[in-house]
Amino acid sequence: MPYGRKAKKMNFIKKTAVYAAAALMLLTAVPFSASAEEKAPDPIAWYTFDDANNFGKDKMGKYDMTCHNGNGTPKSVKGAVGKAIELDGDYCLALPKDNDFSGKVKSFTIAYYAKRDRDNQLPWETPVSLAKFRIMHRVDEGDNDFMHVTADREDWWITQQFEKGTFSDALNLYTLTVEVGGGKTVVTYYLNGVKVGDKSFEKEYSYADGNLTFAVGSQANADGWYYGEKGHCFKGVIDEVRVRDKALTAEQVSAVAKADKQPSGGNNPTPTPPTSDGVAAVCAVLVAAVGAVVIAKKKRG
Repeated sequence: MPYGRKAKKMNFIKKTAVYAAAALMLLTAVPFSASAEEKAPDPIAWYTFDDANNFGKDKMGKYDMTCHNGNGTPKSVKGAVGKAIELDGDYCLALPKDNDFSGKVKSFTIAYYAKRDRDNQLPWETPVSLAKFRIMHRVDEGDNDFMHVTADREDWWITQQFEKGTFSDALNLYTLTVEVGGGKTVVTYYLNGVKVGDKSFEKEYSYADGNLTFAVGSQANADGWYYGEKGHCFKGVIDEVRVRDKALTAEQVSAVAKADKQPSGGNNPTPTPPTSDGVAAVCAVLVAAVGAVVIAKKKRG
């Protein structure tokens, strides 16, 4: 090959390499439009209700609900993920006083699936409670659905109306995050991973109680017996009750809800970071530059 052509070829390849290197540097310099959200921490307690011989079994292995109360008989039915527990309004599960996490958490997240018995005549009932923190589903005389959340028996926090049939038409996922600190408490709640509302209070609430423990199907005391009227016990299906000792972000709540729908069910993957249009463009330039080098070699080799 004549020296002139060889020199031009080398010069072309060098320039292309410089362009490719510049594109690579730009790629590393362009920030992502949204960084990967921090993975949600594992639950401190997770009740799947997959074991019909031990409905109170904690998947995380530390907090089994060993107190079973009432005269009802729970049933194993199809759940949102695997199996679920069906309560008949005369039964609840609770942690014993000597193995309860209610006094160990400050900020926290509670997630659970629930479907209320459509024929239940009780006005309101409790699917899940964490000591004094009580979640209630209520249906009024007009069949309107409401959720009430309270820090204790007298202090009502949230009253949120849902569309008619929300509580009884489907096994929906309800998530409540509670952030305590800086002299206030912020409660945010979600339906199927989507934010519904929030409320802030100028007070740091505590939920520990010498008598109450964590319970599913009612609000219960340390002996596992009903606290208040037994008629407030839940009648319907409950599944995948999870408690985390941190208030999750909206992105984490959404990611957990989506993970439930995966074949593995309930796993908690780290969300994939989105790619901005700018990064995509730089990638295209880089690929084109490298391709030009290859083509040049083939044509002039």
